[in-house]
Amino acid sequence: MNIQISTQFVKRILSAHSGIGLAVSVLMYVVCITGTFAVFYHDFERWEQPQVEEFTSLSPAAMLRAQQEFNARVDSDKSLYIVLPTHEQPRSHISTGDDEFWVNQDGSLGEAVNAQWTHLLTQLHVHLLIPGQAGLIVVGLLGVMLTALVISGVLAHPRIFKDAFRFRWGGSGQQQQIDLHNRLSIWALPFHLMFAVTGAFFGLVGLLILLATSAFYDGDQSALIDDVYGTDPVIEHSAKEVNFEQAFTHLNEFAPTVTPIYAVIQEPGTEQQYLEIAAAVDGRFIYSEIYRFESDGSMINHQGFSDGPTARQVAYSVYRIHFGHFSGYAVKILYFVLGLALTVVCVSGIHIWLNKKPRRHWMNLVWPGFLWGVPLALVVSAGVSLVWSGATVTSFLVVQFIAVVASSMIKNRMRANVLLVDCLSASMVLVMAMYMGLYPHFLLTSAALTGNFLLMLCFVFCLWLRSLYTKRLMIEVPHFT
Repeated sequence: MNIQISTQFVKRILSAHSGIGLAVSVLMYVVCITGTFAVFYHDFERWEQPQVEEFTSLSPAAMLRAQQEFNARVDSDKSLYIVLPTHEQPRSHISTGDDEFWVNQDGSLGEAVNAQWTHLLTQLHVHLLIPGQAGLIVVGLLGVMLTALVISGVLAHPRIFKDAFRFRWGGSGQQQQIDLHNRLSIWALPFHLMFAVTGAFFGLVGLLILLATSAFYDGDQSALIDDVYGTDPVIEHSAKEVNFEQAFTHLNEFAPTVTPIYAVIQEPGTEQQYLEIAAAVDGRFIYSEIYRFESDGSMINHQGFSDGPTARQVAYSVYRIHFGHFSGYAVKILYFVLGLALTVVCVSGIHIWLNKKPRRHWMNLVWPGFLWGVPLALVVSAGVSLVWSGATVTSFLVVQFIAVVASSMIKNRMRANVLLVDCLSASMVLVMAMYMGLYPHFLLTSAALTGNFLLMLCFVFCLWLRSLYTKRLMIEVPHFT
């Protein structure tokens, strides 16, 4: 396929594509690489605490016991969530958002949930550690920019489909970077566009709600949310104790094919208390349908995410589509590969631009430190979190800073890349050794095996990548000889 577009138009689009890419490239890289690994965040959560009891079902009686024990420990009037075990995440936990504990199969509370590294990984992807709504908006804008980059990238390269399988690996380093950038871009084009659009929605939904409220709802934000997500039930009198068993019996009668994933007690301890049970619907992308019950277990209604207005169904489908949380590990692995491809596209785009700069330009000196500093800081902070979870974020920032400073002092991009890849490989070995020492009795559990397998896979990838750096990746790039 050869798209016929005027040369002048192509030049303008290419200039716009380059400008947008340079403006957002560094932050885009962080979002891409953390999003790639965040696909497995359930597995990393388990890896951080492999000693937690695992099971695939929790009885209503156990849920009641968990609620009672939690209320005895924690004084809170916030909504109380009981997350149910699934085959993907075979453990249960209870939380108000401020306090969170693992739940044993008999309903007794286990230790506090302590997944600080997984939290760091997901928060880097969701809002780049920028506090409040500002971080979400920044990441949402990156999604908008990525959408523009995907579209402008296609328009700026009229032969992009025709050359879809052309790869000049034996040429100059610059040719390799260009072909790597263009080929991966076109091979995964639909998925990268999907990542961009859904990511933009996640980040900007709050801003969109604010704008729509002002434009169409006279400033009444709750009215807009009710229209999109449905209204809350009005409860005038509620039983004090939640009858989980009766609620699940009625749920099974009303929707026997759904899979409950969590329950939440809304307005706990008040006359307006009621129970919601969220359940995954087979064959649907929606995160869940939500079924409402009186505290005595009698059914009120369901929220309509599976059969309500189209906008409601679409809005509640974005999560699973963006993160690939459907159809098990096959889809997770596919999303991991696609996310890695998008990360490489981002990095190769930066390399294409940097290869045109003088070798001692400050950007060339700093970039290797940032490129490899991010994964290095993630691995080191994972190790730190195993022994001192309170220092997880600090260790990430410190290692990232040291990597950038070290790279700028080496003053040779090739040497800096090789050194930092070696440091990354060594840090992975160290973390695996630490894990074996800390959890020797849990190494053969699925919780430990999955996380350690991913770590080992990354280690092998680093060894392969180092061979490319020393043999082919930078060949014949005159600025870096």
